[in-house]
Amino acid sequence: MVNFTARGLMPPVFTPLNDDHTINYGVIPAYAKFLADSGIKSVLVGGTTGEHMSLSVADRKKVVDAWVVAAKTTGLHIQVQVGGAPLADVTEL
Repeated sequence: MVNFTARGLMPPVFTPLNDDHTINYGVIPAYAKFLADSGIKSVLVGGTTGEHMSLSVADRKKVVDAWVVAAKTTGLHIQVQVGGAPLADVTEL
């Protein structure tokens, strides 16, 4: 884990979905690059955009992993919202 001081805008990112509501992981690298190129330094994954709470814990982890990989090439800092209703899910995340 890396400590950093958040400065500036930290947008909550949406989870890209296909027409059949499966997660479109392939969009995340381009989305991350767009945000970084626009001056964004940090993003909130699983934040207030809403769809993360409707995903399984396994899918939420995969989305976070995809953002972590994208962050390595863009320099973005990743903040992750891990809250949920079932305590076991929160602990697992």
